[in-house]
Amino acid sequence: MKPEPEVTIAQRVSQCIARSGRTRADVAASALMSQTAMSKSLNGVRQLSAVDLARLAATLGVSVYWLITGEEDPAEPRLAARHSYDAAIRRYRTNGPSEDDQLLSDLKLIYQQAYYV
Repeated sequence: MKPEPEVTIAQRVSQCIARSGRTRADVAASALMSQTAMSKSLNGVRQLSAVDLARLAATLGVSVYWLITGEEDPAEPRLAARHSYDAAIRRYRTNGPSEDDQLLSDLKLIYQQAYYV
């Protein structure tokens, strides 16, 4: 069986542009790139710089880590009161909303007691 070809950064950027419903020209302008630079980058003629990647990630609402690897960033902050990281599947897991709600309620009480004596 033949291994699947690796998805490139340019392909991930193209996928994000397609999903966004925006044009390449619009995304290029938002990322402060010329249309020529965008076209050459997505066609493999030009490499994307670190600054290009950062601006494209911000414009497209994804992380630079994801653009480069295609995987979730294990160091990305999560909005959960508690979580654990399962290294085997490379995912964060939360203990559930009820535990989060209780912890957040406790934190709120501590904050109120500290600042609203």
